[in-house]
Formats: sequence, C-alpha cells, structure tokens
Amino acid sequence: MNNQIKSSGQAHKIILGSTHVLGGTIASSVLGMFRSLIIAGGLGPSLYGIWNILMVIFTYNSYVDLGLINGMNKEMPYLRGKGDVVQAERIKDNTFWAVLIISTVVNILLIIASFIFQDYFPGGVTVVICILAITNILFQLYNFLICLLRTDKAFGSLGLATILLSLTSLACVILFFKFLPNRLYGALSALVLGYFFASIYIFSRMKYRVKLTLNLRLIMSIFKTGFPIIIIQIGAILFISIDRWMIVGMIDQINLGYYGIGLTMANFLFAGASTVAFTLYPFMLERFGQTNDVQQSEQLVYTPLIVLSYLMAVTCTLIALVAPLLITYVLPAYIPGINAAIILILGIYFISIMTISGNFLVSVNKQNTVLYIQMAVIPLSIVLNYALIKSGLGIKGVALGTATAYFFYGTGVIFLALRNFTRSLKDLFCKMGKIYFPFAVSLLMYLLLKLVFSGGHTSFKGDLFVTSLQVLVFLVPAILLVYHLNKITGVIHMLRNTIRV
Repeated sequence: MNNQIKSSGQAHKIILGSTHVLGGTIASSVLGMFRSLIIAGGLGPSLYGIWNILMVIFTYNSYVDLGLINGMNKEMPYLRGKGDVVQAERIKDNTFWAVLIISTVVNILLIIASFIFQDYFPGGVTVVICILAITNILFQLYNFLICLLRTDKAFGSLGLATILLSLTSLACVILFFKFLPNRLYGALSALVLGYFFASIYIFSRMKYRVKLTLNLRLIMSIFKTGFPIIIIQIGAILFISIDRWMIVGMIDQINLGYYGIGLTMANFLFAGASTVAFTLYPFMLERFGQTNDVQQSEQLVYTPLIVLSYLMAVTCTLIALVAPLLITYVLPAYIPGINAAIILILGIYFISIMTISGNFLVSVNKQNTVLYIQMAVIPLSIVLNYALIKSGLGIKGVALGTATAYFFYGTGVIFLALRNFTRSLKDLFCKMGKIYFPFAVSLLMYLLLKLVFSGGHTSFKGDLFVTSLQVLVFLVPAILLVYHLNKITGVIHMLRNTIRV
C-alpha cells in the first residue's frame, strides 16, 4: 500500500486485522466444512436437498432486523471518524434493543403460526419451524455482536468467536447424529447451540454493556441508513439462491443434494475472501468520515483487490483440482455433482473478489449502484439457468449459468467501484485486466492439466497419484503468480513485518 497508509499505521492495522480474521475464518471454515460433510453424509442426497432449502429460508429470515444492524455497522465507524463517540454508543444501545424486540416478536409469531396451521404441513415441519425460529433469534444476537467486534476492530476476538461457533456446532452435530433418531432436527439444533455459546463468549470476553434505551427517532435514523443496505443484501441472497430454487422447481431435491456439495465448497472459499472486505469496511467508513473524499479510499480498494484476486485465483484452482478426489472417495453418494462442483468452485472467484468493491460503494453512499447491477443479473441468472436446464444439461447447466451470472455481477460491481478513481476508460480496463490476469492464468493451467490427465477413474491410489501430480505441476505457475504479486504490492514483506510486531 502507499506511503500515506504506511506512515499512519493503517497498513499494519489492516494486515494484522486481516490476519486475525483470516486465521479465524480459515479455522472456522475448515471446521464448518467438516460439519457440512458430516451433515451431507448423515442426511444423504435427498434430505441434504431439504437442508439446503431450509438454509435458504433461514437466510431470508435473518433479515428480520430490517437493516438496523447494517445501519449501526455503517454509522458507528463513520461517527467515530468524525469524533462523535457518544452518538456512536447511543446507536449501539438502541440498535441492540430494537433488534432483540423485533426478532423475538416476529419469530414467536412464526412459532404460533406453525402450531395453528400444523395440520396443513407434513409431519415434523412444525418442529423444524420452531427450531429455525429459535436459531434466528440467537443469530440476530450473534450478528449484532460480530458487527460490533468489527466496528471496534477487535479482530482477534472476532476470529476466536467464529472458531467457537464452528467448533461447537460441529461437536453438537456429531453428538446429535449419534444419539438423536431425527438427524435433521439434530443438525438444526447444533446451530442453535453454536450461536448461543459464541454469543456468550463475546459478551464475557469484551465486557459489553448495553443501556436500556429506545429512542424511536434515533432508531428510525438507523433504519434509514441500514434499510438500503439490507435491500442490497436481500438482492444478493436472492441472486445466489436462484440456482437452488430452479433445481427444486425444474429438476428434483435429490439433484439439489448433489448440487449442494459444490455449493458447500464454494461457500467455504467465499467466506475466506469476505474476511478481507469485512476488515477493510470500518477503515473505509472512518476514512470517509474524516475527509468526505471518495478519492482518499483508492488504496483501501485497489491494492487489496489485487492481492485478493491473486490469492483467490490460486486457491479456487487448487480446490477445483482436489474436489473430484475428495467427493469420489469421501462422499461417493455425491459423485453425480462433481462437474457442477468444479464449475461453482471456479465461478465463486468472481463474487469473492467483488466484496471489497461492494463494501466500498456502500461506505461512500453509492449502494444504489450495486442495486442496479442486481436488477440486471437476477433476471439474467434466471434466464440462463432455465435455458441450460431445458437444454438437458441438468445441474451442470445450472452451475454454468450461475457461474456466468457471477462473472457479470462481480465484474459490474468492481468496474463501477474503480470508476470512482479514474475517468479514463483505458486506465480502467487496464486495471480490470490486472485484476483478472491471475484467474486467466490459473484457469488456462487447469484446462491444460485436465486435457493432459484426461483418463477416467482407476483406483484410489491411481487417482491420488494423478491429483497429486496435477497439484504439483500447478504449484509452479502458482508460485510465480505469488512472486509477481509480492513484486507489485510488497504484501509478503508487509505481512512478515506485521508478524514480527
């Protein structure tokens, strides 16, 4: 990063924060991956398809806070950047109680409704709804605390909280699968306990205190700030869930289970990439609060974007090389989903690196730009998925259509974010080319390796040998890419200095 950031100590803070969060995210994602694999293996493709739909519904329900947490997450760093710490604390207190009341009331009504209409549901659905409602209340508390940690730049505690969530839910899944007859109930109950213990940990470690206050005028102000952001998030969730709804509606839930294994791996990669964007977000807001100058944020956007692009290009390709071996011999029931998984793993690259640009646009009050792009890519994704399913490609076609939509979504957001820093189209396209260069190299190497090693499955030893050879060969251009990344950004030098400190 540039000298201004280095001299102010921001480069050190950003790298240190990213290291803490990334370490926690990698550990929690690995644990989460094991949990997902255990759930997939324990439920089987059919029930795993239902599990994926339940997770989509849970995600929709998680926005019951109406954007208040997003408003807090944006306003507090901005106010601190302007030096108004007292108002920032008022926003924290009011947001906590408003979110707790809203989420509790809504989910209690949901539980009551599930009992009133239980005769219209298949057996067991009422219990599932009740568990999901409890999970959502605890998720709102956990999400509030995580956003508060991010605002306070307590990235070490944030990383440990995410690890505890994944570790607790993993242990509970293993325990419940062994002793509970209904494994779907067990998997959902594990999430409840995970959010509960992670929230208790944050409260106890950070000694957070929340004053009992409800200022309706202030809550409405927070709502006005956060609601446009939550509309964007809902649009993003709708966008990334289109593929699952299309599979359920046009194919079947068993194929959704096959498809879900690729989604699990792709989400693992997306979570890792998002940590960089989450770490940068409060710095962007504070910088904008201090200067109100969009140009001052360029080095908080472009350089991290380059770094993330190189790292994600290499990581996505490595996972795509290893995924067939993992699925074939660890989860053989999901072999029909291998091709879809590879496409999703490679395609997630585009929206993974986009998160930095999206957060920047929100931080400088240009969130409508993201909304316009969503309005274009959502129908595009529907049309692509519909056409490719009708062509007979099945879930492979859905993955291809989804990855294509990911490309247009990610490219659009990055392009319009960088547009704030230059009016020269030549310079803009040059920057876009530098961002996508490592992915182009990695994808070309992946295709060449698959062309050279094009034989079918032989045995575990044979497939392990071929996969290992592919990975070793790919490591040559991967190392060269990382070397070039360090040459143009100095990221390894900065990381080494940060670790020493």
